[in-house]
Amino acid sequence: MTIRVALIEDHPTTILGVKSMLENAKDIEFVKGFPTVTAFFDYVRFVRTGIALHPVDVVLLDLRLADLSMPYDNAKALIDQKLKVLVYSSLESPYLIRDVLRAGVHGVFEKNRSAEELLDAIRIVSAGNTHATTEWASIIDSNYQALGVDLSPRQQEVLELIASGETDRAIAEMLNIRQSTVNDYVNRIRTKFAQAGCETEGRGELIKQGMYSGILPGPSDPRN
Repeated sequence: MTIRVALIEDHPTTILGVKSMLENAKDIEFVKGFPTVTAFFDYVRFVRTGIALHPVDVVLLDLRLADLSMPYDNAKALIDQKLKVLVYSSLESPYLIRDVLRAGVHGVFEKNRSAEELLDAIRIVSAGNTHATTEWASIIDSNYQALGVDLSPRQQEVLELIASGETDRAIAEMLNIRQSTVNDYVNRIRTKFAQAGCETEGRGELIKQGMYSGILPGPSDPRN
């Protein structure tokens, strides 16, 4: 059975590169590249038949797209349509990776890997299995839950407000709590990071660790 693969990626040269890597595999067919998830679904609606739900078996999904769509939303929309999703990315953002892991993607693949490895990953995902690699393990290890930094929703909210540049006084007013309570939240957040072995001396370092662990988005990550 031929595995039909689509790529959602907004760089034409990357699309051509993936097409070239897949075209010599007898069991894999490169269907097309699409700049957005919306464009992909437009294509699916156009060519859908009564024989199959989709003319695609596996979707390779880049995390950063020019339309600034959220990776979680993109992955969830594809998975909800019973598609198998393999993230195809440079994997430089723990925040975005954590987001798509939460959506339930079937694996992650680093763009600089070889064609043979990509073909193997596609076959694994197509068969209904999870493509787990050393990158996957590394990403999970950098996840704040794996590090043992389990922030409450309010603690995460306080950390996000600190990262956005708000003062303790402003945070207290925004959350309708006392300024001393804000300080308590900050100390608890710092303690949780410290228990996980993270340096948290100074709020700048706390923000840095938040980004590294995937709790906070990085400077170039799309925001909700």
